[in-house]
Amino acid sequence: MTTCISHWTALHWHLRRICWSGKDVQSRNEYHVPEVAPGAAEAADASRALGPYLPEVAKQAQKIDVLVSKAEGRRTNKFVKCHVCTTTLPRGSVQATSLRGYDILVTSPELTFVQIAATEDLRVAAYVGMALCSSFRIDGYASSGLEKRVDQEAPLTSVKKIAAYLRRAKGVYGVDEARRALRYVCDGALSPPEGAIGLLAKLPCKCGGFGWRDVRLNVAIQVFDRVDARGHSHYTTRYPDVVISNRTSAGVRRMVGIDYDPEVTHGGEVKRHSDVRRGNQISSVRRLKHFTFTDEERTSYSAWLSSMERVRRALGKRRSRRNGSADSYDSERWEAWHLLLDHPPVL
Repeated sequence: MTTCISHWTALHWHLRRICWSGKDVQSRNEYHVPEVAPGAAEAADASRALGPYLPEVAKQAQKIDVLVSKAEGRRTNKFVKCHVCTTTLPRGSVQATSLRGYDILVTSPELTFVQIAATEDLRVAAYVGMALCSSFRIDGYASSGLEKRVDQEAPLTSVKKIAAYLRRAKGVYGVDEARRALRYVCDGALSPPEGAIGLLAKLPCKCGGFGWRDVRLNVAIQVFDRVDARGHSHYTTRYPDVVISNRTSAGVRRMVGIDYDPEVTHGGEVKRHSDVRRGNQISSVRRLKHFTFTDEERTSYSAWLSSMERVRRALGKRRSRRNGSADSYDSERWEAWHLLLDHPPVL
């Protein structure tokens, strides 16, 4: 029996699978959402097959999100959380998982983003969008729990691809919410925390962010590296995790680079030297001010707020205002920090 996983189960699958650029056979075929949800036995079998692609918290919950195309095909059992979509979906909305021996389909990264946006807070939806458009893959066997998508392994999707999908997905439940959340999504995150930092910088103040529009992730910057024996200068390329730009009222363009490094103070002597060298290289760029965030910003709200205040001053930004008066938006920012950095959604 065909099963189509969706929503959070689909998200977990996508973030843990390898995505080969230009070689994804499943994208060249057309699949359709099944009419009937799996029974308890089939769902339990599918859940076991998907086990390596689910986080521990999802395994404990046991239920998997499945999608059906007819309301009468909905089933409820201890292994299934059933969703119904009777709308005609754009081509490519459903893909094969290619799990050997199992007939399991999965909603595309773009449709998965729409589904999350339809059912979750805008900030959570944008956080998920950052992960789907990222350059990392979750890998439980890696020391950091993450692997960078390199060589021929491509990002799952991009802001541009999601926007194109939304234009084709007229009438699909959640498209309007997805369009609003996509405004704050950036390509290129290399970890969930740096994606969250970029998102919190970009979100409007009423959502707990800072409303800084020009935010990019992992932008290539040429930095001075060394002088050789002949006195020639050599340069190298560095990629600050988050780059925020602003043009002041006087027309001066300012840039701030933020690196998230949770091990900057306890990664061993070699790691420490590497971090210091990298930070000094980026700091040598005349037009850019560089900050390093650690686990302190992720676990302490006061440290987070103090660091972002330094960023604001470096950018030459005015304090945020509400009804014409300066306002810290403290409750909104604490809630957003807690939701996205302190206790982020499980990806």
